Amino acid sequence: MIQKSINAFTLLELLVVIGIISVIATIGIPAFNNYQIKAKISAAKSNHVNLVTFTKAQAIRCTNSLDIELNGTTGRANLFKCGSPKASIANFRLAINHHVYGSFKNPFPPSNGSRCRPNVDNCQPPGYLNGCSISGRDRYGMMGIIVSSPYEITICTNIGPTNLPSSATGEVLIDKIRFIYSD
Repeated sequence: MIQKSINAFTLLELLVVIGIISVIATIGIPAFNNYQIKAKISAAKSNHVNLVTFTKAQAIRCTNSLDIELNGTTGRANLFKCGSPKASIANFRLAINHHVYGSFKNPFPPSNGSRCRPNVDNCQPPGYLNGCSISGRDRYGMMGIIVSSPYEITICTNIGPTNLPSSATGEVLIDKIRFIYSD
C-alpha cells in the first residue's frame, strides 16, 4: 500500500501568519489615517491659497472697472459688472461667495449634513458664513469671506487639525485683501 503525503499548513504556521498580519494592521491603519488627514489639510490649504489668489485677481479687475465672470451657486458663469451702480464691496463678497459655493468642495466630510459646501451653514438657500468664527472640529475645511472694512475683504479657512491624530479646534488661515473699491 502506497501512502500519500498531504501538504498543508500546520496550525502553528497559520497562527504565526495571523499574528504577523495583525501587527502590520496595527501599525498600518493609524498611519494610513494620518496620511488621509494630511491630504485633507493640504487640500484645505490649497483651497485657501486658490481663493485668495482668485479674489485678489478679481479685486484688481474690479478696481479697474472691468467686468468679471464668476461661477454662480449652480456652477454656471455669471457676470459681475464692477462699474455698475449696484457694484459694492458687499455685492463683490456675495459674488465671491456664490463662486466658492459653485466651485469649491470641502475636503473634510461634514459632520452636519447641511454643510454641503465649505462656505455655508445651510445648503438651500445658501446661508453664507458671516465671519471667521470657524474654529472647531465640525468646521474643518470651512471658509469665511467677510467685508472687514470699506476697502478690505478677509478670507479665513479652517485647514484642519494642528496636531495629529486630531485637534479640537483646527488651525485657521487668515488673509486680508485690500483694494480701492468703495460702496
